[in-house]
Amino acid sequence: MKGHEYCPIKNRCSSKPCPLAKPLCYPDFAWNSHTCRDGVWGQWGPWSFCTCPLHALRTRACQSTSGGQALDCGPGPSRETSNSACPKPEDSQQHSKALGMEDGSIPDSHITASTYNSVKCLPHFGRLHRKPSLQVDVSWCSKVPGKVGEFLQVNLGSTKTVTKIATQGRYTPTHPSLIQFVIQYSISYSTDGSTWENYCNPIKIFQGNTDANSVVTNHLPLPITAQHIRVIVKDFYRHPSSMRIELYGY
Repeated sequence: MKGHEYCPIKNRCSSKPCPLAKPLCYPDFAWNSHTCRDGVWGQWGPWSFCTCPLHALRTRACQSTSGGQALDCGPGPSRETSNSACPKPEDSQQHSKALGMEDGSIPDSHITASTYNSVKCLPHFGRLHRKPSLQVDVSWCSKVPGKVGEFLQVNLGSTKTVTKIATQGRYTPTHPSLIQFVIQYSISYSTDGSTWENYCNPIKIFQGNTDANSVVTNHLPLPITAQHIRVIVKDFYRHPSSMRIELYGY
């Protein structure tokens, strides 16, 4: 072609320069060189179950031409994570409904706690929007002064998928000293009521209430599938730790 000069470059791999230990030759025409490798990247495996913090994982192997393990497959990762491979929180939220704390369909016997302060603070008083029969039996409240780690525990009756949680405190307008609420909490869960898992690693701390009666709802980025749920107090306003809750899911 007029104005151009044809300059052939020999493929550096055509002479088969690579040793048996690294038989795969990759030419680099820009630098008139080559690279010898012993393997190629295999296909990506399937995405794993989503973990918390929210991501899924998949891996691929560096394989030799004979199908065994290789050491040098060139640039590229052997594993990758993705948020987009996990279900979107809104996908699970649209199926969510209250699981029975407020309306009483979860029986009193399925609501327990680490401790409770008196018969005015029984665990099953920890129902969202509970309307007391007395002026002070508004919510669950723990027994030990100033202690974090107290918890309210709910047996859902069967395995459910939990997508969000709503909390309130102990609201007693006629007794200002009894206005109490949980500021921060964590969640653990179990399928059998014996072996427990924390929600997320490191443990996720949820922001709770800033007053005694407003409802604060936290969505779970990764829904929980379990039968037993614990809401664990991490910080609180006034002793004892006091809480009313509802769990949502399907």
